[in-house]
Amino acid sequence: MKTITGIDPIRLKDLQPAIINSVIIQAMLLILGSLIMDTGIIFSTFLYAVIAHWVVFALIALQRRNGLTRADRVLVTWGFAIYLVIMPLLAWIVRIIKPAIS
Repeated sequence: MKTITGIDPIRLKDLQPAIINSVIIQAMLLILGSLIMDTGIIFSTFLYAVIAHWVVFALIALQRRNGLTRADRVLVTWGFAIYLVIMPLLAWIVRIIKPAIS
C-alpha cells in the first residue's frame, strides 16, 4: 500500500533488526554505565534515556501502526543517542531552576 506521496510505508515488523540493534546498544551502555562508580548518576542518565526512547517509540508506533516512515526507523536505531544528549541538559536545567523555585 503506497501513501499519497508514493512512498511505501515501513511496517512495524520491518523494524525488527533496528529494534534488536537498539536493544543491544542500550544494554551494553547500561552495563557500562552501572560499572562507573559515581553514585549512579551516569547509570540513572542512561536509564532515563532508555525509558524516554522506548516511550517515544511506543507512542509513534501506536499512532502510525503500519505507516512508519524512514525517520521513525532512524529514531528507533539512533534516537537513544539523541536522548543521551538531551537528558543531561534537562537535568542541568532542572538543577538551576529548582533552587530558584524553592
